[in-house]
Amino acid sequence: MSGLNASLGYFTAVLLLAAAVRALLKRWPRLGFAVELASSFALVACRLEVQTIIEVGEWAVGLGSDVTLTVLFGVLLAHGAICGGASGNPALSVQRFLRREAGALHTALSVAAQFLGAHLALLAAAFYWSLELTEMHMLKMLMWSECSASLAVSPLQGFIAEGCCSLGFHLALLNLQRRSALVRVPLVAAMLTFLSHIGMVLSVLLYTGRVPKIFSRKFFQKLRGRVTKGESGETKRKK
Repeated sequence: MSGLNASLGYFTAVLLLAAAVRALLKRWPRLGFAVELASSFALVACRLEVQTIIEVGEWAVGLGSDVTLTVLFGVLLAHGAICGGASGNPALSVQRFLRREAGALHTALSVAAQFLGAHLALLAAAFYWSLELTEMHMLKMLMWSECSASLAVSPLQGFIAEGCCSLGFHLALLNLQRRSALVRVPLVAAMLTFLSHIGMVLSVLLYTGRVPKIFSRKFFQKLRGRVTKGESGETKRKK
């Protein structure tokens, strides 16, 4: 659990930094676009650490998928609550511009700040991994320097998977924008957690033509056995 504790400390530090920057910039509304830098930094930095837990923690430290799902949802929920209207997402900034909710200059500055925040988050995460505080981060550092990109499908297939998930996300987000933050933030966090795994399943489907775990004979045999047991139980009750 030491690896998870270190990650939780990392998440806390990153989110507190984003909250401090946002509180500081409230005094200067004209610099509101700079809040996007902090939001993007927090989002990318936390997502990189979550990815570390997924890629390394599950087999090196023994963290289950339930832990990774909980951590991902918790991070997204905290980010949405702390950063508020600052999404840290260039696509959402462009969407506001297309809907005439933001000017061209503000949008350009926001997008630039978001990319800068993402780059700084990458540097910060790499520095954190280089400290090798836990075995998980030591292995991540080795993978970072030696392994290739983690994309397991072709760029076109990855683009299709990301595009489908992005379309669903933005449509749902447009429907949720008029809801209160108490409803919107948890729903968005849950939706992003769900879509991150749906995108993974879709990429496997595009790459192999099927999902072996779902379309295997054993899976359907187990499913058929459960259905048969359920039907036999209902028949006995009727008798």
